Amino acid sequence: MFRRIVLTITQAVVVALIALIALLLLSFGIGSSVSAPPNAVMYLDEQSLRYYSPPCLAALGLNPNRMLRTTDAEMSRRWVAGGGLRGQLRAAPECADSPNGHDEAGGFVQHGRSLGGMFLQKLGLIPPLESRWRPDGTWKW
Repeated sequence: MFRRIVLTITQAVVVALIALIALLLLSFGIGSSVSAPPNAVMYLDEQSLRYYSPPCLAALGLNPNRMLRTTDAEMSRRWVAGGGLRGQLRAAPECADSPNGHDEAGGFVQHGRSLGGMFLQKLGLIPPLESRWRPDGTWKW
């Protein structure tokens, strides 16, 4: 009788460990992302109502002096909340983050760690990802 109870407990522990390992492996397929902070520097073309990130302007060869330098928070406060342009401001299509993760030109969204990566980061096994924005809102690239 005692052997049977020990065998049942051992089987339950093995099944639980296999389930835990499977869950951890599956968590690496669940990604995350970080949006640009409210103070991130952007450039607004007031005629087309499109906004650009500094890296995108450089990649496209556009002149930032012909555009208004602003931030996301300032755009919301000044243009969207003001009522006149509600819903009309858009990221320039050529600067939009691509679905395959190659968003060197856009940069409005930074791809973050997977759920499993976040767990490993919390355990201190891997370092945190470096943000593409400095605390003052300027871009690191």
